[in-house]
Amino acid sequence: MTTLAPLDAYRLLAQQYDSSPNPLLALEQRTMTLLFPPLRGARVVDAAAGTGRWASYCKSHGARTIAADFCHEMLASAPRPGVLADVNRLPLPDGFADVTICAFAVGYAPACLPELARVTRRGRRGAGERRPS
Repeated sequence: MTTLAPLDAYRLLAQQYDSSPNPLLALEQRTMTLLFPPLRGARVVDAAAGTGRWASYCKSHGARTIAADFCHEMLASAPRPGVLADVNRLPLPDGFADVTICAFAVGYAPACLPELARVTRRGRRGAGERRPS
């Protein structure tokens, strides 16, 4: 059995990533859309964006979006502008985003959380973060 490095695996998956049935992506889509703040006019960073599914969603709801991913082949499908970057070192200034999204990558790259906090404006939040009760 051959084990691929993550970047090599994503390069192979890029062509069919969004078109292949994936129950995890379907569940994520159903639950995450309920958690977004108002997006019209917001600046959104979709970190570890892959094909930019969330950047596309946010853009369709009036946000200004940037998709960032470490795999050129995945990022080729994302809305422009796209940024080729590691989620742990985003080439964005401090406080750049009103909303940050990091869907699945946060599960295997939890060290990215300080970087996501850095690029998010104070007083703003990541998509999926609970509002205070």
